[in-house]
Amino acid sequence: MRAHMRLAATFAEPSELQMEVGPDIPIKTEYEMPTQAFMDGKPPENMPALKSVDARRMVVDMLRQGWEAFAQSRGLKKHEMSGRTTWYMPEGLLPGDWASFMSEAGKRAKRKLVGIRGKRKIRYHFAISARPQVRPFPRLIIYSHVVFSEGGVLVTHKKAAQRNRKALCKHWWNAEWRDRQAAMLTFLAQGAESFELPLGGVVATVSALPRQFEAPCTYVRHAMDELPEPDEEQDDFDESLADLDDDADPSDDEDDE
Repeated sequence: MRAHMRLAATFAEPSELQMEVGPDIPIKTEYEMPTQAFMDGKPPENMPALKSVDARRMVVDMLRQGWEAFAQSRGLKKHEMSGRTTWYMPEGLLPGDWASFMSEAGKRAKRKLVGIRGKRKIRYHFAISARPQVRPFPRLIIYSHVVFSEGGVLVTHKKAAQRNRKALCKHWWNAEWRDRQAAMLTFLAQGAESFELPLGGVVATVSALPRQFEAPCTYVRHAMDELPEPDEEQDDFDESLADLDDDADPSDDEDDE
């Protein structure tokens, strides 16, 4: 829900909100309208004025709330990084931490979403964040991330996490990011072609398959049969970290003020 003056914009039934706020604040339906009319800033005549841009922001925020509730229900863990809320795959949620998906070639494939790298046994966890948008068409924009843990504790220091990310992800090219994102979305959809965000009494159905388009430019790449087998990953993680540490400023390990 989102507040608007003495009103609450919501997809939920009054009884659902009543359970949340308690019996001291009576809840009832005051206005009801199609979502598109609400976002267009065309509510009923007797309803307090609401600009279309503000209405769209309310809907976007309710979609965000639905996304976060859904991600949590699937067992992903929440992590705040650089002002963005991400949801990462915890160790052990998947058998062997592998996720299956349908590859670009139409074949069943798998990707590791949690892995251990280097002598320090640093774990990487694939993560995603989602940004709902309603214009020019409703969609979730998915961003891919990587977070790290060491000794069972999440690496939250910004500069340490950045060094880990640079060392690990230098081997991850477009295909690796694409496949891991597809594997994560396949897990969230439990193998179906879509998943549903809870909005209180109703759901928003989201395709688990990305929207495809043909770009006007490209680059030359190896044929698919020449790509390395994804089950094996290069492991010069310790050497990469050492190179980054040598180049780092001495103040990098100090906490940000």
